[in-house]
Amino acid sequence: MISELGLIAIVVGWIIQFFSGESKQISLTFISFYLLGILLLVIDGIINGLRNSVVLNLVCFILGLSVMIKIARSRRH
Repeated sequence: MISELGLIAIVVGWIIQFFSGESKQISLTFISFYLLGILLLVIDGIINGLRNSVVLNLVCFILGLSVMIKIARSRRH
């Protein structure tokens, strides 16, 4: 239960970051490692049959990837 609350907090943080109107400097390296970590948590959740954790980790992964794409696009221009 505590780990699920922690993952929900991460999701909320990514949502706030993604929809923030301000320009933030987030390292693409950080996001890459974050996404790798989340992917490993998804794999672990699948192996251990933790459906709720898998779903929450996939949401985190999608939001993190969205932020990475947003940053990459903004740095091209």
